[in-house]
Amino acid sequence: MNRFKLSLPRFLSGLCFMAGAAPAFAATFVCTNHGCTTWLAITQQQLVLTSSDPSQTPVHAALAASSSDAIRHGYHSVYGTHLYLKTPIWHRGGASPFAEMEHLTAYVYKGEPADYVKTCHIFPVKIAVGTYYHTSCPVAK
Repeated sequence: MNRFKLSLPRFLSGLCFMAGAAPAFAATFVCTNHGCTTWLAITQQQLVLTSSDPSQTPVHAALAASSSDAIRHGYHSVYGTHLYLKTPIWHRGGASPFAEMEHLTAYVYKGEPADYVKTCHIFPVKIAVGTYYHTSCPVAK
């Protein structure tokens, strides 16, 4: 990501707050190009997009109940954590055993200046009934 992003999350957060949007989502953004060098704050319409599998999991539910602390912190604007979601928001691909399953891809950044932390994949599958959504955050090679 470019250095311009360093101050953009705070600026967008302020805009969302002034416009009456829920400030809890101010640190979640959606990439607007393949390299995720440009992005926009996530919208209410995007937060309610559902997976096409039988669970029909909305984006907000998968992020809020991810098994990854980093994803939950980013979604709830905790500890200076920011999420950047790959588009299309729900998509297929990746490694087994979930390669054919729709998922969200979130790039996690933290701090000021914002440093890349990791990339995570959030699936619309709960680890056990009533618990967190399965999330994998592979270690970078």
